[in-house]
Parts: sequence; structure tokens; C-alpha cells
Amino acid sequence: AKEEHDKRHADSIDTHEALDNQKILDAYINTDKSIPPEKIKLVMIPTGLAHTVQLPSARKAQYQTHLKETIEEAVQYSNADDAVRDQHYDAHERLKQQDEFLQSHPHISAASDTLCGLCKGGCCSTGGDHGFISAVTIRRLMDKDPDLTAQSILNSYLSHIPDHSIDHSCINQTESGCALPKALRSDVCNVYFCDEVKSHQKRMAENDSEKGVTLVIQRSNTNWNRYEAIDF
Repeated sequence: AKEEHDKRHADSIDTHEALDNQKILDAYINTDKSIPPEKIKLVMIPTGLAHTVQLPSARKAQYQTHLKETIEEAVQYSNADDAVRDQHYDAHERLKQQDEFLQSHPHISAASDTLCGLCKGGCCSTGGDHGFISAVTIRRLMDKDPDLTAQSILNSYLSHIPDHSIDHSCINQTESGCALPKALRSDVCNVYFCDEVKSHQKRMAENDSEKGVTLVIQRSNTNWNRYEAIDF
């Protein structure tokens, strides 16, 4: 019964948003007759949390504990191939394919960066005090640089802990983006695009030679609480 209720609730929000999006699109079309309607691509994205607070010592301690345990696990593997086949392991291959795709379509890469920059981390709110750093993340770092030690890796991650981060989000999320360099982030983070951005990427790839306008509608929810915000 709860599943049926939740589905009806989600469907009602989807319907409301679709109608609202169409009204916004129609209004935009009416403001500029020089743009053919078929050249306008609509993208609806979430909004990242914005409230920044001084990082509590308890969060730092929990993150440090997670890193130590994760590094200890990674050291037990002889290489990344020995790691558990989970979402973190599989994300590495998907990231390779995605990087190749974006490198061959620089305009799609630029558009994706713009959309993610507008969102400001609506997908990062579940990073908590682990930042999706897993044993396979650490093991791949060690495979790439055999001179790395468990302590040097730990020190590297700890050195990037921000003094202030976004409240109720990933410990590494700041108002200017992720505090971790891309090389230290998990493949899960590096490969992630929300469904709306992925759909837009696909549309752009299918119409590679077609130039147009992207109309961005930004909702106040994050990527994960879209169906929790409002009842209609």
C-alpha cells in the first residue's frame, strides 16, 4: 500500500512539473519569435544545498575513521582486480567510456559542465562522511603509484578536508565545489550525471550538427528529495 501511495505521489509531481515546464517553455517561445521552437531544448535540473557551516570535529573524526578502515581494506588487495565487484568497481569502466565520449564531443562536455555548475551539487547530498571513497578507489591510487603508502594516502585525503562545508551534504562539498581533486574522488562521483543531464547529452549526440538554445528550469529540490518536497 505504501509503494502504491508513493508511486501515485511521484506521478502527481511528475505531472505537475511537466505541465509547469510546458507553460514556462511556451512563455519563453512567445518572448523570442526568432528561435524556432524545435531548436529549444528544455532541461530540468535540481539545486544543490547552499548553507555552509564550519565543519564539526565529529564529522572530521567519522571521515578519518572511514578513510583508515577503507585504506586498511585496500592494502589487503594485491591490485584493484581483487576488489569486490560492486557499484564502485563497475563505475571505473563506465567512467572510461564516459570520458572518451565527452572528449570526442567537447560541446557536450562544456554543456554538461555548465549545467552541473548551475546545479552546484544537487547530487552530492548523500556523500555524508564517506564521500563515496571505497577500497577500490584507494587500491587504484596505489596501483597507479606503487610508492604511495597507507599513511601518505591518508594524509593526502585529510589535507583536503575543508574548514567549512555544505550543511547536511558530503563532507567534501564546499560552496566552490568539491574540495577533493578529481584524481582523489571516487569513480562513483566522477562518473555521475543526473538523469536529466544524461538525457540532454543523448539528445545533443543524436543531433550533433544541430545548433539551438537550452532552456534550463531549476527546481528547489536536490537530486534525491524530489518527491519529498511538496504535496499537490
